[in-house]
Amino acid sequence: MKSPRFKGLLLLLFAATFFTACQKELPPVEDSLTYIPEDAAMVTAIRLQQLMDKADFESLKQTEGFQNMLEDAAEENATLAKVLADPAASGIDLSKNMYVSVELSDSEPLMTVASFSIAEPEALEKMMEGLEVEASPVSNDFKYSDTPGKASVAWNDEVLLLGMVDESISVKDRLLRYLETPADGSVAGNTNLREQLQGDFDILNWLSSDFILRSRDWQASGNLLNYDKEELSGQYVAHALTFEEGVIENKVMLDLSGQLKNDLGMFFRDEVTTDFISAAPAGTPAFLLTAAFDINGVNQLLVEKYSKGVAEKTLNEFGLSVKGLLKAFSGDIMLAGYESPKGAALFAAAVEDEAPLRTLLDKATEDNKLEQLSDNRYRFLRWEREAEGDSTYVKTSIEMDGELLLHEGLFFIANQPALLDQIEAGNTGLSGELAKQSAQAMGEHIFTAFGNPALMSAFDFEAEQIQEVEASADREGIQLRLEMDNQELNSLRYLIELMEKEQAASEL
Repeated sequence: MKSPRFKGLLLLLFAATFFTACQKELPPVEDSLTYIPEDAAMVTAIRLQQLMDKADFESLKQTEGFQNMLEDAAEENATLAKVLADPAASGIDLSKNMYVSVELSDSEPLMTVASFSIAEPEALEKMMEGLEVEASPVSNDFKYSDTPGKASVAWNDEVLLLGMVDESISVKDRLLRYLETPADGSVAGNTNLREQLQGDFDILNWLSSDFILRSRDWQASGNLLNYDKEELSGQYVAHALTFEEGVIENKVMLDLSGQLKNDLGMFFRDEVTTDFISAAPAGTPAFLLTAAFDINGVNQLLVEKYSKGVAEKTLNEFGLSVKGLLKAFSGDIMLAGYESPKGAALFAAAVEDEAPLRTLLDKATEDNKLEQLSDNRYRFLRWEREAEGDSTYVKTSIEMDGELLLHEGLFFIANQPALLDQIEAGNTGLSGELAKQSAQAMGEHIFTAFGNPALMSAFDFEAEQIQEVEASADREGIQLRLEMDNQELNSLRYLIELMEKEQAASEL
């Protein structure tokens, strides 16, 4: 029979083995990321071959616009035209990421560096000779060509670096710093960046808070929004852009920690609980936005921590406190735009306690800032104005007619009184696909937004090629999905074709 001590040891070994097996192992870095210093301000990763495939590069080369570009390039340099027609002829490894990083300096101009992994060193050398790049050898078997005011180039058998600044100065010393980056001093050692690079994307933008803390402006300010350097360090934000069939996907991933994460978390609740879909005036929305704020958190952070009495002074003249007014609301809000030639829009907020609102409305009425129309309805703004035109501006006439309403636990503001008439008459309930999507999503997210650009022309928003916009947010990040009107083509290729058509039309 095994002793209790032996059983305990077995249990400990099992737990350690299980924990180790559950750790996410990241593959080794085998591309040009290892040449980017760890203090780079930001890094963008671009999957070259993946983008070429999605753009259908082979058929793209046969288009009139591409052929014209090749002809112009051939007149300048035959090698340049060859590389444009066959990027692999450059020697660059198209299967590996291209990186664009930014280096900030308090004493020198901002420098942008593009880095490429090399698949065929001989092809790269041949391209450089064909482009008549005058290079000189430097340390570590690198060659370097300095062209102040343009891209300076450094390369060896593993990597090609292009350094660019806005001024006509040499960046040789700064670019050599990239070339001599030690293994333990590269941004490739950042676990967060490595994890993001394992995700699904065509283009990834990654940003660390640490570079902000190194800036002279931040150091001179002493702090930022009452956070010290230790609280802000080690915060990361990444944005992934992906082109799919008929869809453009955007995702913002947040990796926050410490006090900053706690404070931002206090602003919101996890979901909207108010049934705005049933309470809103009947109709088909052109766009619909909902959000769930945490009133207690907003009060603690914005009012007590940051505003430092400014908001209190503003509301004192109405006999109100900020805390009291905030507690009038539950935190759920909605903004809707209706399919209408005049651009009908409605704002709604769930009410927790009407008393502070009544006090504010009564005071505004006494001061002739509101006109009370009934027990629960007010006209808050009516503005008619003609702006005299001159040689630049055309004479215009502007009319706004807005009202607000307290009704069954909700506070409404509308730019067209007819919307509030519907509410009071009980003619409510949003309909259509956007309403259905929002009804499901608002109970799962902090923030949701849906829009149909075809119905939004009344709001000065035109995007004929976008069929639907969908956005949402949770505590991990933000998602934005753009559905194109052409579902047959990859969205990247579709955008390229649209640009070609615009270019052709401009040349007519």
